[in-house]
Amino acid sequence: MARFYVCLNRVHTPFKSSNRMRHYVRMKSNGRVIVVGASAGGVKALCALVKALPAPSPVPMYIVLHTGPDSLLDEILTACDSHQVRFVEDGERIEKGIYVSRPRRHLTVNTKTISVSELNAPKRELWIPSIDELFESTAKSQGAKAVGVILSGTMHDGVAGLLAIRNAGGTTIAQEPEEAQSPEMPIAALEARAVDFCLPIKEIAAKLSELSGCATVRK
Repeated sequence: MARFYVCLNRVHTPFKSSNRMRHYVRMKSNGRVIVVGASAGGVKALCALVKALPAPSPVPMYIVLHTGPDSLLDEILTACDSHQVRFVEDGERIEKGIYVSRPRRHLTVNTKTISVSELNAPKRELWIPSIDELFESTAKSQGAKAVGVILSGTMHDGVAGLLAIRNAGGTTIAQEPEEAQSPEMPIAALEARAVDFCLPIKEIAAKLSELSGCATVRK
């Protein structure tokens, strides 16, 4: 029997795959900033997401993944597709592209720049890097232009940040729990009523393309 998940006031059934090709028509960028958080099972989910997105990315996308001190996430994601994914540096301007946090470094999205730091706040030390720090700072600095995405992971990092984005008028997305290798983070976000769209990875990519100014055409 199929399971159903209630995402706010909408019901989403498990995704059925399609063999139809998706093509992208580039439109004018609307200034959105996409932030993505993942933990256990996140590398697989992120690779699938990056592969399904248009290249080059028409908007800035910042990714944090709970990792050890020797993360090669930038190389892993670049190998997934033609996107040039790289570590973001402290003080860089917010620009189009796909960026990941350095190992054990938190990302803070400011109005025009990115800060990379070792935060000492106790609530941020449980998860490094902190998804909540990335999401909450994006909500504060970008408001309705913020788009937050929670993927596979354990526990509840990112839920408070996703609520902050939603309360700021931004858009929030969670990976379909049945698809996620570790569904705890998506489920926690759903239970907190922090999610606008509950989707499998391929449909997350389509929604992000739409939000970032790319129309999708199926053939």
